[in-house]
Amino acid sequence: MTKIAIVEDDAAFRQTLQSYLHRMEQSGAGEYKFSIDCFQDGLSFLDSYRPDFRIVLMDIEMPYMDGIKAAQKLRELDDTVCLIFITNMAQYVFKGYEVSAMDFILKPVSYETFSFKMEKAIAAASRFGRQEKLLKTESGYARIAVSDIYYIEVVQHKLLYHTVRGAFEVWGIMAKAEEEFSPLGFARCNVSYLVNLRHVMQVRGDYVTVGGDQLKISRSYKKDFMQSIMLFYSQGGSAAR
Repeated sequence: MTKIAIVEDDAAFRQTLQSYLHRMEQSGAGEYKFSIDCFQDGLSFLDSYRPDFRIVLMDIEMPYMDGIKAAQKLRELDDTVCLIFITNMAQYVFKGYEVSAMDFILKPVSYETFSFKMEKAIAAASRFGRQEKLLKTESGYARIAVSDIYYIEVVQHKLLYHTVRGAFEVWGIMAKAEEEFSPLGFARCNVSYLVNLRHVMQVRGDYVTVGGDQLKISRSYKKDFMQSIMLFYSQGGSAAR
């Protein structure tokens, strides 16, 4: 079951999007099953927001709060949900990348275009969803969403998980962490760091910015690391911020 939010002030267009999703369910031979919630503006969407949506379809031109501002607020609540703007204003495309929009669909929307974009989004949401990791720290256990991990650092015989909730120190080895997390969108930038590619904000020269920290990209890892970034985005990873 993929939980989807439609944030659109035009009732007729909301109905169109719902009909497209139902058509995907019917034509997918059971492959797709959606739970759909509709909101007529960004304020009502954010007021009741819970981080259990996998995909958000959002209009840009809406009353009270436009889609870009609503998306900025959304990212404060949930920085991993797959966000797709549906708009007739192509000039907002670049602004969308500032809020990690995965894609844009320009109005008027055909079913063929919509279903193609949604298939890509569903694949990304499934691959980079809310897997969790249970960490055994000195003070007890901590359950961390994989998507909340910025990067993993090895310090002697311990691993530091740098996350949105701070750093967690556990016993472990980097080789095992790399084996576990590489299929989830992580890549080594040097011998000491395993980076969550969804949180890469910038690559400049021999440094990558992740979660506000600048990490060194070593020469021996640079080619593979950059290839991992390109592959991640080509397969539907969240856009860099």
